[in-house]
Order: sequence, then C-alpha cells, then structure tokens
Amino acid sequence: MYRLIAIDIDDTLLAPDGSLPEANRQALERLHARGVAVVLSSGRATASMVKVAADILPPADDEYLISFNGARVTTLLSGTILHERTLTTAAIGAVLHYTREQNLLVLGYRDDYFLSERDDERCGTYARNTGLDYRVVDDLEAELRQGSPKLLIIDEPS
Repeated sequence: MYRLIAIDIDDTLLAPDGSLPEANRQALERLHARGVAVVLSSGRATASMVKVAADILPPADDEYLISFNGARVTTLLSGTILHERTLTTAAIGAVLHYTREQNLLVLGYRDDYFLSERDDERCGTYARNTGLDYRVVDDLEAELRQGSPKLLIIDEPS
C-alpha cells in the first residue's frame, strides 16, 4: 500500500511570496516522520519544481514530482521520468495557428528551458519567476516536432 500526499506548490504549499510557511514546514516534517511520501504537484516545468523541492523536501527515494499540469511524473532524486504525455504535433499546430492569428505570445517547453518565437519582456518575467532559461526560435512548430508537455499562452491583461 502506498502512503502519499500530493500537494500543489504555488499559493497552496508556498505563500504568495514563494516562501514556505513554518506551519507547512512542520506538517511536511510530520508526514515524513510517519513514512508518507510527499508528491509536489504543479503546472510548473519539472526543472522549476526541482529547485523548489530542493529547498523544502528532505532527500528521499520515494519523493515524486507531478509537473506540467500532470503531463509528467518524475522521481525527485534520480530524475527518472515515470510517466509523460506530450501534446501531439496536430494539437501544437492548431494552437500555434490560433495564437499567431490572435497575436498572442505562446511558450513551448523542453526539459529545463522554454521556447518562444518572440523575445518579449514577458518571457524575461516568466523566466525570472520560474527560474527557467528560454530560447527564442524562428519556428516554434518546427522546434516542437517531438512534442511538448505543455504550451502556455500569455496575453496582455485586459
């Protein structure tokens, strides 16, 4: 039998400023003491989650990350991908067609960085917020032929 708890990171486990409240730190310690595996879950990229996990979880063989809104499940210590589901090239093409028509910024993902067709200030902000690097490419669809676990569309606030 597995004993685990899956917890969202941003604005759930972590405070809005990204810190771990003391009450949550103590709760994590109690869970570990009882042999309960803590599974961090987020829409974040795996590489961004690993940085957070290193700060808040003690190293353990039974810790897992659910990243990209559930598209990837990874072991924390070894980085072994246990499950991955990527968007199809058809889905990526349809989203990119729409975002280009609407002049929206869209990001695709690799393991430890994201891709954009524009060098937009929002890319820099997103990179700082997530701790990920990014690369500007000429053709995002061509770069994502092998799939992407997630696409992120960013628009200006209304």
